[in-house]
Amino acid sequence: MTTCISTPKWHVVLKYVFIITIANVNSSESLINSRLIAYIDNFGMCPPAYQYAIYTHMVVAFATSYVTNNRTCNTDCSINTLASNTVPICKNSVTATSTWRNAGKKVILSFGGKDMGSSAIDSNNCWDYCFGKEDTLSTALVNIVDNQNFDGIDIDYEYCYDIAGSQSGRCNNRDTSLYTDGKAQTFLTNLTSILRTKLDALQETKGLSERYELTHSPMDSDLTISSPYYQLLKAQRDNLDFLMPKFYNGTSKPIIDGFDSAGVGAISAASVYTNLANDLFNFEPGK
Repeated sequence: MTTCISTPKWHVVLKYVFIITIANVNSSESLINSRLIAYIDNFGMCPPAYQYAIYTHMVVAFATSYVTNNRTCNTDCSINTLASNTVPICKNSVTATSTWRNAGKKVILSFGGKDMGSSAIDSNNCWDYCFGKEDTLSTALVNIVDNQNFDGIDIDYEYCYDIAGSQSGRCNNRDTSLYTDGKAQTFLTNLTSILRTKLDALQETKGLSERYELTHSPMDSDLTISSPYYQLLKAQRDNLDFLMPKFYNGTSKPIIDGFDSAGVGAISAASVYTNLANDLFNFEPGK
């Protein structure tokens, strides 16, 4: 079951509840793997402890490569920071990450968001300037994870990658001298792979028993089997710990239709989940 609920007070958004069983896949074992994930606006106030007590993950959103006050893209794809290897959390809290981790939460840094560029609205084109810079960008993200004690990284890519196909006519703000579908897809593939390598190296350096978590947050419309994004994530599945598909403003409408049905939405959320669990992750529904 996957549920999407918005709780805007304190800038906390409950995006997903994963209560996952594998009764519908080829396994004789019974497994329940649950995640309750809160997105925290990094420029809002931190939520009080009672409000996040039930969550397993706190995702700080977003690290970006634009100037915050006017959304001007950094053409070198450098991350907007407060100080060296430091992104804002809860209006510049220096204790939030430690507080949440001490409470048993995984704290994930999300890079991207719609203001970096969106296929739904022509908001920006900051991703264009990151294509080909996967090595420097991944190093910057891992340095922030190390410096601020995050437990992993989420890539929130809402920009185009298939304007020759399903996204024709979108992302009209793109710089045609920088953007191609091939560059976008190569970027997503390489960034995922390089981040996994560098996060694993950091884990080894610090002597940690658990690996850093790496995830993506694609739109449900990006997760049809024919989608290039779906296919590249499938190729990278061993590098990913789980996915956080967006079910709230895409082609499925689970709040209205329910998890198993379509109607207002073109597809059911269940069909997206089934493809992810059984195909993309090869019968690993816990991801």
